[in-house]
Amino acid sequence: MDFKPVLDLIGRARVPNEELTSDFLNDAIANFSANPVSAISSIRRLQAGDPSALAVAAVRLLVSAEEQSPGLQYIAGLIIADDLLTDLLLDERLVSLEDATALARQLAVEEPLLDVRLVRKVVTSAQGQVGKITKSKALRVLGLVDAISDCSRLASYLVQFLAHPNEQVRSKAALLLGRSNWNLKRIQGLLASDDSRLRANAVESLWGNPHQEVGKILWGAVRDKCSRVVVNALFGLCQAGDREAHTRLTKLADATDPVLRSGAAWAMGEIGDPEFGEALEKLGGDQDATVRAMAEKSRKKLRTPEPIVAPPLIVAPPLEEGTAAESSTMESPIDPPAQT
Repeated sequence: MDFKPVLDLIGRARVPNEELTSDFLNDAIANFSANPVSAISSIRRLQAGDPSALAVAAVRLLVSAEEQSPGLQYIAGLIIADDLLTDLLLDERLVSLEDATALARQLAVEEPLLDVRLVRKVVTSAQGQVGKITKSKALRVLGLVDAISDCSRLASYLVQFLAHPNEQVRSKAALLLGRSNWNLKRIQGLLASDDSRLRANAVESLWGNPHQEVGKILWGAVRDKCSRVVVNALFGLCQAGDREAHTRLTKLADATDPVLRSGAAWAMGEIGDPEFGEALEKLGGDQDATVRAMAEKSRKKLRTPEPIVAPPLIVAPPLEEGTAAESSTMESPIDPPAQT
């Protein structure tokens, strides 16, 4: 495995104990050939003390090394087999979520089970008690798997996150859970929740689902009391080509609730249908500044209307010789009959 992309994203980041860990690691690598049992024991102690520090030190060492000694080969295998890279991805001290996401996408190419490793690492670290996982850690791992996974292997873990005390975590889990297996009964259960954010994400998880029952569920969600749920439902229906939903979304430009008008403007822009141009122009003059800003942003996203192409002009072929003379003797259908 090429560890240079990992080092590039880590950059000059330093973690507590890294220098001390690096010194001990170098000693263990140097003594590996002579006493592998002792060296492995030392490396394991470093791992137990601070896995992120060991991972950073190991990556730097592997990239800078000119040859792969037995000790370095052991370290390279340890990084992959013992999920040390997942520690790097999950460590907010080292890598921003944006950079971690970019790195995760690269690593997922070589490690197709990276999504499972990430979620399992976080849940296991909390001893299976998802409620003890901090909001930032939970949102970070869910954000990472959102970027790299279809979530088809994560349903059993995502269900546990629905019990997390933070509503943002619960709603994000609901979104990913809907993607994982299209369990419509579970989605209907989520739509009965008192948490509007969770309901909105449950609706969003249905976008693009071809199941024939999805349309019924989305039309039911159009009657929700939460503006975001309503807009998400209409957006999903418009994606599926429902013209009634298209009309209903356009009418939201006249809604009394500015949140609904702003949401409608957003959906129109994401759909991009130039037929929304008139409605967005109206919303561009809305009394609410947020609505006006969203309408202006969405107007720029509309597709250019297809030009109307006139049918080609058909030119009659020239008459053959004698045809004109013959035609002049024919009665016009509107001429009066000849007098006898």
